[in-house]
Amino acid sequence: MNLRSLVINGTDHVEEHTFEVNGGEVTVAIRPLSDGEIHRINTTQQEANVIKGNPVTKKFENVVSISKQLEAKYKGDLLTCELGIVDTPKWTQEDLKKLPAGLPSAIAQKILEISGATKKKEDSKVEENNEVVQQLESFRENN
Repeated sequence: MNLRSLVINGTDHVEEHTFEVNGGEVTVAIRPLSDGEIHRINTTQQEANVIKGNPVTKKFENVVSISKQLEAKYKGDLLTCELGIVDTPKWTQEDLKKLPAGLPSAIAQKILEISGATKKKEDSKVEENNEVVQQLESFRENN
């Protein structure tokens, strides 16, 4: 498959995923996001990062506001859902804000996962376990 086919077919691919909600289940059709869409989301989520400093003394510090970071993450999740949910009529961010707590975040995580922008939880666990095994083997070799 050439690059153009991959790009065109990639964002047209639709998957259905089931999420647990209030003791029941809901199925949501989602699609992978393009690189440009991922960039928009990352930019939205970075809005909370503020660097203050003095260019003369070249001393800078990253000012962290947890509340601003949480708000930026929430806005990023809403944008991810708005772009990645396949439904008619199209979901707006106002619609998404009315969903049960945690559902937009769960849907956003799955969209990012199928887009290749995050690792699957299972993959992270395997890497973590491999790292522990390597550390144990290194310890054995050195002792």
